[in-house]
Amino acid sequence: MSAPRAEGDRRHHLIGAGAVLGSLAFFVTMNVLTRFLAVVPSDADNPIPPAEKVMYRMIIGVVVILFMVRLGLVKWRFGNIPMLFLRGVLGSAAVLLYFYAIDNTALARASFLLFTYPAWGALFSYLFLGERFGWNRIPGAVLIYLGAAVLLSGRGGAEGALNGDIAGFFCGVCAGAATTTIRALHRYDTTWIIMFVFSFVTAVAGGLVTAGTGSYVAPAAYEWAAIAGIGLSGLGAHALFTTGFRYLDVTTVGAFAMLQAPLSGVAAFILLDEALSALTIAGGLLVLAGGVHLAKTTRARTMERPSQ
Repeated sequence: MSAPRAEGDRRHHLIGAGAVLGSLAFFVTMNVLTRFLAVVPSDADNPIPPAEKVMYRMIIGVVVILFMVRLGLVKWRFGNIPMLFLRGVLGSAAVLLYFYAIDNTALARASFLLFTYPAWGALFSYLFLGERFGWNRIPGAVLIYLGAAVLLSGRGGAEGALNGDIAGFFCGVCAGAATTTIRALHRYDTTWIIMFVFSFVTAVAGGLVTAGTGSYVAPAAYEWAAIAGIGLSGLGAHALFTTGFRYLDVTTVGAFAMLQAPLSGVAAFILLDEALSALTIAGGLLVLAGGVHLAKTTRARTMERPSQ
């Protein structure tokens, strides 16, 4: 390898690593702000419900992407509309369950349960996309499932934590199914169109749940600021995370992504005084070990993507 090429590769790796690490900072910010609105509400008896937070978070994404379309940065072109809608439905279920879990259990547990999705994604990709599962990936999936079992058994006595943990578990299942549709969709649609439909469907779902339950709460001024932070940090996280795939392989990005869960737990511990139980740490370590193993043993084929 020539010196200029080696130097270029190192530069690309640094850019990719910087983008993924930046996305982690945004993801952790979104998680902590979401948990903050649950534990430090302006009205202790009437906090902003999870579905309302989801609605606002996704409306911000829709507005930003439409602005990009207006500027000509994104082509307004839809390929596989039925699958786009399916991705939106599965993604909205995952996000609604995740925000509910954040509100009703420790942030670390909610995040670790979300990151069981690689095991579900691998299973669904095998069943529906014909991608090889492989015996070498089974230990990683088993570790993740064991970690989920430990997390579900370690509720720590927090009120409502069981419901939050169950929501986090099914969030991981829905997220695994959603990632499967994303891989399939890259044959037909661009990343920004996939994100737009996901954001739009999820915003509508959040609004319907909020209206249907009659649970809307008018945010206070500081809550509006936190909601804006949730929306912008979520959008920034996804943009940087996607950029990382331009410069790093899937294994490296996947290993980086797993850091979101422990970083969220540590941030909640420092900023919100949220305890980390021994079972939460043990279950989280099992999920992390399984996720890293799956990332290292995954060699998925590249999907053909339409031009931007």
